[in-house]
Amino acid sequence: MIKNGIKQFMINLIGIAVAFGLVNFMRNGGKFDFTWHDWPVLLGLLIVFAGVSTMIELNNKKS
Repeated sequence: MIKNGIKQFMINLIGIAVAFGLVNFMRNGGKFDFTWHDWPVLLGLLIVFAGVSTMIELNNKKS
């Protein structure tokens, strides 16, 4: 259960990180423009989103 959760969390984290990257890429007209003061916020959001989606998926699998 825990091992599945960690694996699922990593998959979700990568997927959401890619989505964030694509949104940033399109918003800046085709160039990646991450500034350092954005990183803590982005990282926090990624972890929260991945954690929540992992919990939802694990609950769906259990029931």
